[in-house]
Amino acid sequence: TPAPAAPAPVQVPAPAQPSAQQALDTARQLAEQNGYGQQFQQLVNTNPQLVDALR
Repeated sequence: TPAPAAPAPVQVPAPAQPSAQQALDTARQLAEQNGYGQQFQQLVNTNPQLVDALR
């Protein structure tokens, strides 16, 4: 059975900065526009700590 997901940490949004999710979405869009969508997805899949660091 899969381990239960850890509760998400409470986030205090910094007003002037885009959220990590927005940053990730923007990076994904840029990657896809330049033909690197697959590589980007692979990077995300193989480096979950990278995504966690952004959250």
